[in-house]
Amino acid sequence: MSNFTTDGERVVSRAELLEAGFTPKGITRAVRSGTLTRLRRDHYVRTASLAADIAVRIGGRLTCVSALAAAGVFTIDDARVHVHVGREMSRVRGPRHRRDRWRRDVHGAIARVHWGDLTEPATREAVGLEDAIRTLVTCRPPREVIAALDSVLYVGLMSESEMRTLFRALPAKYGVLLRLVDGRAESGTESFVRLMLRRLGIPFEVQVELGGVGRVDFVIAGKLIIECDSRATTVIGVSAAGTSGAIRKPRGAASRRFDCSPRTSSSTPRTLRPCWRMSRAPTC
Repeated sequence: MSNFTTDGERVVSRAELLEAGFTPKGITRAVRSGTLTRLRRDHYVRTASLAADIAVRIGGRLTCVSALAAAGVFTIDDARVHVHVGREMSRVRGPRHRRDRWRRDVHGAIARVHWGDLTEPATREAVGLEDAIRTLVTCRPPREVIAALDSVLYVGLMSESEMRTLFRALPAKYGVLLRLVDGRAESGTESFVRLMLRRLGIPFEVQVELGGVGRVDFVIAGKLIIECDSRATTVIGVSAAGTSGAIRKPRGAASRRFDCSPRTSSSTPRTLRPCWRMSRAPTC
């Protein structure tokens, strides 16, 4: 398993500052000047990172989508900071000021607190990769979980065998998610398109090398190319399977673009089905 860090150890203790050459008065001056921020007792931060600062101020660490996003994994923005807090924690503070006490009804729109035990070493800012994934699986909708796990494999944070081992420790009901994970997806968009095609029952291949064209994201029934980017998905063209020139755009046919965001997925099948019918039509 690769190293899982957010940006290095940004949060430091008073003892570490003193060991690094700070004096007690120097620490006070650094806090007053803004060079250091005191998040809570004995926790100082050296640079700005809002999510990590909120987590430490509350009394925990980044977890779930917040920890994964900080490590470069694709996630859907939840607009809240996901924070792990140990079961033994008795003084949980609010995310805005260290004198505030945590109240879900007041602070729930800013942070989502996950109470529990850790199973692996963590930094001051974030839980370990496996703990972040365990929380993700039980917290987020299935499609978001699958897209994030695709990304974990693609960026090399975990191998397929390591992911299978992790899932064996989870309740059996989550096994269906693992069966849908594919580390070949190069973006979250590709993950959502793949899941959509499966739901529609449309046969497809992923990451196909085509002579004279190069590698494409999806090929449907050997006829229809789908290329994905971070903003939209484009149906590139249709051709007869096996013809020279591989897959081409039909004369007079415009490329079709559609949004495959998980929040707009209800409109996507209506856009793709006519393209699928077009791809099944005889070509010459």
